[in-house]
Amino acid sequence: MRTVRIPWQKLLDIVKANREKHMTEWADAVRGWTTETAERLAEEALIFQDAVDNNFPLCIELSGFERKPVDHIKEYDRLIKMIELTDEEHIELNEHEFDQYVNDEWAWKQDFTLSTQKYQ
Repeated sequence: MRTVRIPWQKLLDIVKANREKHMTEWADAVRGWTTETAERLAEEALIFQDAVDNNFPLCIELSGFERKPVDHIKEYDRLIKMIELTDEEHIELNEHEFDQYVNDEWAWKQDFTLSTQKYQ
């Protein structure tokens, strides 16, 4: 089967549920990232202050910080708006679209999971 026809309301419900799951995962990850980053910066500040107070040579390395998790809410919102504005009773999806919209397997999903899993 190369395509599938799904009632628009059913697809909308699935995409909205996927969006909510994504938003929760992202918000949790950002809270964890913020806490970890603040703790790390506090440690670096102590090292910096010690170096200044004691006239030690100082080399600050900030490249070890994790990047902030990226949200993809706009992609869900765009898709939701497209579904809401359709004048079709059923929406035809190809395999790729089905994986993205129904199975929530977007091209960015693996990177998103890797950047958020340590904070879950």
